[in-house]
Amino acid sequence: MWSKNKKNTIEVFDIEKLKTDDFSNMLPMNKKLFKTIYPDRNDYSDYTFFIHSYLAFNSNNDILTLITYHKNYENENLRVDQMDLISVDVNRNKLDEIRLTAKDNSVITYEVVSTLDGNIIKTTEKISSEHSFNSDTLYTNEYTLKLNSKNRIDTLDVKRSFKVRQY
Repeated sequence: MWSKNKKNTIEVFDIEKLKTDDFSNMLPMNKKLFKTIYPDRNDYSDYTFFIHSYLAFNSNNDILTLITYHKNYENENLRVDQMDLISVDVNRNKLDEIRLTAKDNSVITYEVVSTLDGNIIKTTEKISSEHSFNSDTLYTNEYTLKLNSKNRIDTLDVKRSFKVRQY
């Protein structure tokens, strides 16, 4: 099953820059695989969840790191897209999950952009509060993570900030 997926060569994960309108190079998840990887989720839909690519097996060849893609079209003006990094074991059970990129332009804006440099992932998550009285608050979380470490994924650094924006 994994052999159908291409090894990932993307270094920047950003929905705006990724060519995610062509799903022919992605492997659609069937319901059984979806429930194995996401046992606690109930939002499966045909041709909505894909395996985009994989990074590699770990040194013991018992953990595979996948890049999954979730597309969700709510209407013509609203589109929600997400890509996650997921580590699975030989039984396809999920071990780790990291949000790599997301774009949600609903009332509350949620955006994630990540860069991958070797085994280091830098992820910037921006969450905007609901607009009210011509202002909102933008919360920013920046994570630096190391893949394939002793504990599979180690958090090296976390920075949190916010700013109130006036319109």
